[in-house]
Amino acid sequence: MSNALDINAGSELFGNYEAELKLVEADLTQKLQQIPELSGEERKQAIRGAERAADEAKELVCRSLVSVVSVVTVVTVVAVVAAVAVVAIVAVVAVVAVVAAVAVVAAVAVVAVVAVVAVVAVVAVVAVVAVVTVITVITAVTALDQMNLEKSSLPTSSRNAVNKRFRDHQSDLDGLTRQLKSLKSTPHEADRAALFGERYTDDPQDVQLEQRQQLLSGTERLGRSSQRLQESQRIALETEQIGASTLADLHQQRSVLENTHRNLLQSEGYVDRSVKTLRGMARSIAIITVLVLLIIGVIYSKFK
Repeated sequence: MSNALDINAGSELFGNYEAELKLVEADLTQKLQQIPELSGEERKQAIRGAERAADEAKELVCRSLVSVVSVVTVVTVVAVVAAVAVVAIVAVVAVVAVVAAVAVVAAVAVVAVVAVVAVVAVVAVVAVVAVVTVITVITAVTALDQMNLEKSSLPTSSRNAVNKRFRDHQSDLDGLTRQLKSLKSTPHEADRAALFGERYTDDPQDVQLEQRQQLLSGTERLGRSSQRLQESQRIALETEQIGASTLADLHQQRSVLENTHRNLLQSEGYVDRSVKTLRGMARSIAIITVLVLLIIGVIYSKFK
């Protein structure tokens, strides 16, 4: 499936990617050419088929990278097994050293070394797994991306021609995608005729179109007027509620004022009675004082 340029350049994978992409582009071009001639449900089905073809052109993943991921996975497994083997060997050596050691300090030092080596091995395993994860994520690219990666490994003498072909494929795919979006966003004349009838036209001089526009404009004005009336009714109801609340507050304040007035009248009556009582007491005190003075005068005159 690859041409002489690919073989001479040592990149048969690039030719495979290009061949697959050409097939998908041809299928997509054929579908896009059929869409303008269709209408109704057939047009929708053709657009959906073109969308699937465009998605396939964008989502073709290079099969060779699967083998790369497999190799990396094997390397990861080998690294993990090697790390486990190193930890096991170090553990055996540590046990022998602890048994053979005479001093307790030497045994503690060996155990510490074992712990450090085990931690380093675990960190190495985690790092390898992280690298595998990153590589797996990076491999999830489209066919054009794989072609871009593949052409970077070509010799300089063949890279210019490959770059031109790569740009041509990329521009073709972008053009087909834009054409599909244009066909999706622009309704077909047959669909318009089925929806509005054979007399549908965009001529500004059409009387029916002008009447339709006037009717739509009148409907919009009526809708806006209805909204304003509803808003005015809502404001009137809110004002009525505020007025009723104010009247209730005023009635409550009137009741309070009436109670205060009655209390003041009662207090005034109590004050009047108190004043009368004080006046009576003052007269009684005056009479008693006069009588006491008279008695003192009589007694004084008798003993004089």
